[in-house]
Amino acid sequence: MKIALLRTFLGVVSAVWVSAATEEVGVRISGSSVFISCPGTGSIVEKKDGNSPPTPKRNDETGEYELEKYEEKNNGEYLCVEGRKSYRLYLKAKVCERCIDMDFWTVAGIVVGDLLVTAGVVILVYFWAKGRKRNPGTGAAPARRTKDTKERPPPVPNPDYEPIRKGQRDVYDGLKPAF
Repeated sequence: MKIALLRTFLGVVSAVWVSAATEEVGVRISGSSVFISCPGTGSIVEKKDGNSPPTPKRNDETGEYELEKYEEKNNGEYLCVEGRKSYRLYLKAKVCERCIDMDFWTVAGIVVGDLLVTAGVVILVYFWAKGRKRNPGTGAAPARRTKDTKERPPPVPNPDYEPIRKGQRDVYDGLKPAF
């Protein structure tokens, strides 16, 4: 009984220790702002190189630091410092003012809806064209068919395509066949 209780206690303590050791830095982008969440409560966010980013504002409710009006020149390595521990983060983000974040299901719903509307239009056009009756008085006249096409004489040869006569002295009279 005591061994089982001891194992349970050690399991809980080790789980808390492992979860504390695997805390990670998080980044979230919304509009033109970038949010950085650091492990721990007393963390400070600073940029490692000499260029100073816009001053990050800490939100006490969420524990995130907000970099407002983020620009590409602010890309670089950031540090989350809490006491003697520091967590490094390389941040390269592109932000835009009028962007909308959409999850997978929203995009899938838009695509499926578009396909359904397109299929509906195709079906309407099909039934409209199928149900339309042809009136003999409108449109082009139907072609007349002859009973026997063999009785028709061959077409009259075109004078533009007459063969060159050998007795004439024209420009093309001297040409000889190539083969």
